Amino acid sequence: LARAFVDARFDRAVSWRAGAMSPDGCARCIFEIPTCGGFCAPTQSSEESCLRHFSNEYTLPLKSVYMRLAPCLEFAPACVRFASIGTRWGSRHRASIMMFAFALNLLALLLSVVALLGTTSNDWLTQRFPWVEGSGRTTACEGGCPFEVYVGVMMQVSYMHCGVVSNSSSDAVSRACLTRAGDMGFHDLRSTPRPGTLSRTLFWHDYHACRLAKDANLRYHCGECKKRLLPRSSVIIAVASQFPSIAKDLQRSTRFGDVNCQKSVGIFTNALGLVSSMGALVGFWYACYSTLPRGVVAGGDIRWTIGIGFHCLLLATLVKIPDAICHLLVPVPRRKWRRQVKLTLAEYMKSGEEPGSDPDASSDANTDLCDDQTAPFDSSGSGDEPA
Repeated sequence: LARAFVDARFDRAVSWRAGAMSPDGCARCIFEIPTCGGFCAPTQSSEESCLRHFSNEYTLPLKSVYMRLAPCLEFAPACVRFASIGTRWGSRHRASIMMFAFALNLLALLLSVVALLGTTSNDWLTQRFPWVEGSGRTTACEGGCPFEVYVGVMMQVSYMHCGVVSNSSSDAVSRACLTRAGDMGFHDLRSTPRPGTLSRTLFWHDYHACRLAKDANLRYHCGECKKRLLPRSSVIIAVASQFPSIAKDLQRSTRFGDVNCQKSVGIFTNALGLVSSMGALVGFWYACYSTLPRGVVAGGDIRWTIGIGFHCLLLATLVKIPDAICHLLVPVPRRKWRRQVKLTLAEYMKSGEEPGSDPDASSDANTDLCDDQTAPFDSSGSGDEPA
């Protein structure tokens, strides 16, 4: 029974690909799911590798109305101009280049998720995925009481270890540390395995978040950092934007699936995301790390370092540079530079697989292009007649 079921499904898939029958209503609903619905759809692509599942007419965004919008999107002068940019080497190694970009964006997605963990209101996650870390010793007690500060996007968590004091372990020293910590808003952390450790949790949206600092200079820099904090929504958008980037890389991995609009959008979104994210990160770095007081400050010796959360989002942002370069290296097939509004979506995408459709094709193939039934691109919109 299992073998018969598999054979029946195989025959049905072959029939769909051959155009002998249409998918039923349930299957069509699955295929209409944006991007991922086309992974199992029957495609007219002649690509023999597994990339046919991720780069076909069903995985293209707005596939149901794409050809109707083509005059404004696909055949817009800017899209056609960007589509023609590329190298012969990039055209020959299309799959390898775009899969390299896909791997980079997948890595960027993981890094963005790690950075997002540092934007929560959970003190445990903020401690392990901070954006800025500080450590030092307070001079309020003999020998110095070690303390740590973990700064996140939503909160800051601090710990003071009054049970670990250098050069002295007397009760008087511990009491002095506890008194100093109590004045600064610390409370006993009973769940810690280290006795004498106190904690303090401050949320940035709290009006008193920076008023516990005794030093006026420290209060000023705390307020400046509070103003320059990245909104949590920005980090969430950074994570969500990786999914369209991954989809664009997969869509452009075959000559069949590559279209002018996807390349143009890939270049534009990478440039826009790089500028906006780097601007926010530089502002955060300047206010919450670079200008923070160091050394002996407000009765304590403190040192600051950049945390794993900031590093991860910075690396995820820099990935946009090689991703844009990959898009620039790979040109769209030549036949798709021409206005072809009378074709169906599948017919238009299949034109990229025809002889002479690559920019590195021979001169004979390019000469045959003049006899094609599709008209060359005409910005005036009157490209229905052959040139």
